[in-house]
Amino acid sequence: MFTQRGKATFIESGTGTAQTLTTVILTAVIILVSISDDDLLVELIEDRNYESILFSFEYTVALSITTSVIGSIIQSYSFGNFAYAIFSFLLFYTVFASLSIVSKIITLGHKKAQQTAVGEIDDDIGDDVEIIGPDGKKRESIDGEPIEEGEK
Repeated sequence: MFTQRGKATFIESGTGTAQTLTTVILTAVIILVSISDDDLLVELIEDRNYESILFSFEYTVALSITTSVIGSIIQSYSFGNFAYAIFSFLLFYTVFASLSIVSKIITLGHKKAQQTAVGEIDDDIGDDVEIIGPDGKKRESIDGEPIEEGEK
């Protein structure tokens, strides 16, 4: 279907793409680590998302490096349709795995934004809040439980 020269060009370009994706993914990890704070990390660990996120990054980086190495090896030797098919599959799989990471980064950014917004609201409210019931009177308890000083 494709000429040998066209396949060689595709493998050369694909190898460069895989190498670029490796760099982008590692940069994304560094950025995520730098914007994460203790509260966000605790929340991620409690929700069991921390391991999932790290595994996705590790898996995609390993896949990207493997694709780059295989592409470099194929470029060094003459190759047939089987090697071309293997490389094509790895390259497209790497790209789709990278898209999954983009989704995880967006989700993590959304969690961070929610956490920051809740923290700012909590800071604005402070401890001097009185809870007023629907009758307009100050409440001393909620559902029969007394309101402690730190909860007011």
